[in-house]
Amino acid sequence: MLCDVAVFQCGRNIIRGIIVKREEGSLRDVLREDNYKNIIPSANTLEEAINYIKKLYGTTEGVFTAYYSE
Repeated sequence: MLCDVAVFQCGRNIIRGIIVKREEGSLRDVLREDNYKNIIPSANTLEEAINYIKKLYGTTEGVFTAYYSE
């Protein structure tokens, strides 16, 4: 079985994981009350997570994609 693999690299450290699920849509569709801590662990509320994304990308408009890996 072929699978998509996510690769994260920081310096010489590399982490690989198999992508098991993908969600795509507006930020409010992808980032929800039930999953925002998985996406932005430092956020204490959904609004904090949304503001973090806005500061990172400059906007919350457009299409966002969330990948779930194991």
